[in-house]
Amino acid sequence: MGGSGYRSMGWPLTAVAVTLLSLVVHGLLRSSAGVRASFCRKCGEATGQARMVLFGRLSGVLLLGLVPAAAALAVGQRLSDLGLNFGRPGRVFGYGAALAAVLVAVNVLAGKNAAHLAAYPEIRLARWTPGLLAASASGWAAYLVAYEFLFRGFFLFSLAAAAGLGWAVAADTAVYALAHLPKGVRETLGAIPLGGVLCLVSFDVGNIWPAVLAHLGLALSGEWLSLARNPSMSVGWKK
Repeated sequence: MGGSGYRSMGWPLTAVAVTLLSLVVHGLLRSSAGVRASFCRKCGEATGQARMVLFGRLSGVLLLGLVPAAAALAVGQRLSDLGLNFGRPGRVFGYGAALAAVLVAVNVLAGKNAAHLAAYPEIRLARWTPGLLAASASGWAAYLVAYEFLFRGFFLFSLAAAAGLGWAVAADTAVYALAHLPKGVRETLGAIPLGGVLCLVSFDVGNIWPAVLAHLGLALSGEWLSLARNPSMSVGWKK
């Protein structure tokens, strides 16, 4: 299909296909036993697990961010129309700060149980150096820009232009929740209201940055609080 037909129908379907394929390939890669075994053979079980987590984030930058962006550019889509712009900075910061504050409070209140501390922080090294803290935070930041571009930019704005905001938010939230299934029922259910809110604020400002700020607040506060609360982990200069 070409011309206006492709723009009205072909691109949204392409965006859905690219989104789903990127998520599946990334999920397989970040959970690959072979890749993890390779890291562990080279540097031991504990360090290998840490490197596997960082590898998962960096591969997410490629598969969830750069691949969709390249697909959009290849057919003449403008990334600024898909959430990569810096419009409405005041509203972006207001939404982002408010949502981040709420999510940090949730982590403060709800992140104390044993099941949560058994899963977080994702990197399970007993001793965290400042360098590891910085590498993990940087990895989170890069990964979440790519992740939010995929969900609250590429996928959301592509569908909204063709099917309307309501259907776009519903589809986006459903896929976002399904992407959390490997993390358990609690996170999957929690992704439904969070995903919907992030879609709405992103659409309101026309870009992904409120969602990035909110998600970064959630991820970093969750990591740092879990690290502080875990009795078997500590932070120091020496490994």
